[in-house]
Amino acid sequence: MAKNVKRHVLSYLFSFDFFAGVCGFLALLIITKYVFDIVYAHQPEVYIDEIFHVRQAEKIAHGDFQTWDPKITTLPGLYYLTTFAIRGLGFFFAGIRCDLYTLRFANVVGTLMNFLLFYLIHLKIHEKKQDGMSLKVFLSALNLSIFPVLYFFSFLYYTDVISTSFVLLMFFLHLCNLSNLAAIVGGASILMRQTNVIWVLYFFMHTIYDCIIQEAVFQKKIKSIQHFEKLPMKEGFVSIIKVVLSTLKDSLLVRNKKNSFFNRRLVKSILLRSPTYFLVMLSFVLFVYLNGSIVVGDKTAHKASFHLLQLCYFVAFTLFFAWPFFFRTGVKLVRNIQRTLSVLVRHKTLILFSSCSLALCICYNFQAHPYLLADNRHYSFYVWRRLFGHAFIKYLLIPIYLFGFITISKSIFSFAKIDLVSYWISAALCLVPQQLLEFRYFLIPYFIFRIKMNNLTVNQLVFEFITYIVINIFTIFLFVKKPFYWAHEPAIVQRFMW
Repeated sequence: MAKNVKRHVLSYLFSFDFFAGVCGFLALLIITKYVFDIVYAHQPEVYIDEIFHVRQAEKIAHGDFQTWDPKITTLPGLYYLTTFAIRGLGFFFAGIRCDLYTLRFANVVGTLMNFLLFYLIHLKIHEKKQDGMSLKVFLSALNLSIFPVLYFFSFLYYTDVISTSFVLLMFFLHLCNLSNLAAIVGGASILMRQTNVIWVLYFFMHTIYDCIIQEAVFQKKIKSIQHFEKLPMKEGFVSIIKVVLSTLKDSLLVRNKKNSFFNRRLVKSILLRSPTYFLVMLSFVLFVYLNGSIVVGDKTAHKASFHLLQLCYFVAFTLFFAWPFFFRTGVKLVRNIQRTLSVLVRHKTLILFSSCSLALCICYNFQAHPYLLADNRHYSFYVWRRLFGHAFIKYLLIPIYLFGFITISKSIFSFAKIDLVSYWISAALCLVPQQLLEFRYFLIPYFIFRIKMNNLTVNQLVFEFITYIVINIFTIFLFVKKPFYWAHEPAIVQRFMW
């Protein structure tokens, strides 16, 4: 046994997977550190929300655990993690202290961790599925680690990078069937950003679903899990609903001639697999009850709303950043157009109903947060003015939204049957309550979708890499080289950012 383990470890150390991972890690470290120093040289002072985050971290670093800045709306997980890590490193390296440079550099470390986690998750999901998968796994992990909206915040002290790291670690542990450990990490991710509770719920739903399907096999409602997962999309979606409802009915209430009683086998199976998920969810519900809101600090600036169009904006966001996987050239483009037209003809009533529903949402559920309208430092300000918020263009986007919903659903459903339901439920819970159009809210839904895409080609991944590199260079260039000033604050430099 020991010899087999040793042989396996040695074979991996001399494999392409290990070599590619190390090279990618080192290249990412060198380039990110280089850009980090450029950004810091041009912006050596706190920028926008950094003033609240850095000030709170410094208070914790100096032992003040009672004072809380009312402008901060997230829990203090990031501040405790970074300040304790800096204090620990300070015992070994005298030059390390809790200043802006070091706090920002924590997100560089988070970016490197994200690359490793993307890499491990891809290996876990896609290994041995296709020839040449190792190269695809490497390129895909590298691309996602430099995803423009997230990568930019590697150079500032915001919560997004390390919050994403914890969600990805929860994802990886879930894939390793370590449900309780995944739930603990998920609980820690909530301390970075409260909306991460939705992704804890997402993986919890998967755990419950696995238990229900195993129970369905036991009750002989389906032949096997493998057979059930291979059903086509239309038949498979209907089968999910029927099998799950039927299994729950027969599992929770078993009738015989004498009495009715509660069948504990399914509930026991769920509790044995993931008791920690229950504790995390109950703890969060208790927190919301005691706090009076999911938001801490300034609750007035982040009130919950019912903003259905956030899902449409997310779809457009996904189509833009994942364009190499949706839009092909030549013969394949013609075939895709033909297939799309045939779908429209076959389901014209459904398409018409969906189009009208989206038009009504745009007409009556159209919302614009005051921050979005006033702050011209963010890309969302310009996207809103020239696209989503334009009086005429916003209706012309309806066909794009429909195409996006269908395409994303097909990609998600091809991975696992439960994903079509759990993914859109989770995405809706994450996005619909948000009034503010903020691209960072789309990060986790996008990453989960993108990770689960199958049948990617090297050419698509290369185009994706080029797209992300160009956008990152453009964003850093604007931030560093194109500062501007507001008339009412002429002494304060302003910069463009996500």
